Amino acid sequence: MFSDKLKAFTSYLPGLFENKKFLSIIVVTGCIGIILIGISDWIFPSKNQKTSTYQNEINLSEYIEILENKTQKMVLSINGAGKSKIMITAENSLEKEFATDNDISNDYKISDDDKQQSADQKNEIVIIESSGNKNALVTKVIEPQIRGVLVLCEGADIPKVKENVTEAVKTVLGVPYNKICVIKLKT
Repeated sequence: MFSDKLKAFTSYLPGLFENKKFLSIIVVTGCIGIILIGISDWIFPSKNQKTSTYQNEINLSEYIEILENKTQKMVLSINGAGKSKIMITAENSLEKEFATDNDISNDYKISDDDKQQSADQKNEIVIIESSGNKNALVTKVIEPQIRGVLVLCEGADIPKVKENVTEAVKTVLGVPYNKICVIKLKT
């Protein structure tokens, strides 16, 4: 039964490909499909690519902005602090330490002095994602050293509120008292 249907279909196929209109429709449809597949990553980028790019390309200003926003939310939740504005300054940028394979020692000879010297080589370990992106394996992210924090808040003229805000910023950001300035926000 199945073999009869297969024979009927295969005998019908050559007739379809002789029809120029049908063949043109198949070729045009195939070309459109190939073009859509080719531009699909450009039109509809995957969520994984966005996340990966963000994690690898965060810079100092973005990092400071994130810290300021989180600190501002924290200060807003302190009883009596009221509205606030935060400014944070930092010394250097984010640094990343990458995983490396074992050190490879190369000995070589200098012809004039007949001395042996060695050089150490470190090769970074690279991860290849399913999307084809290559990223070095990060083992440690070193945050920038915070130079100072300025907190402007409505309740800064009340000593207990000022003390609470200073203590909270000190604890959360790991900044000593002498690098924190809390001033009343102009209303």
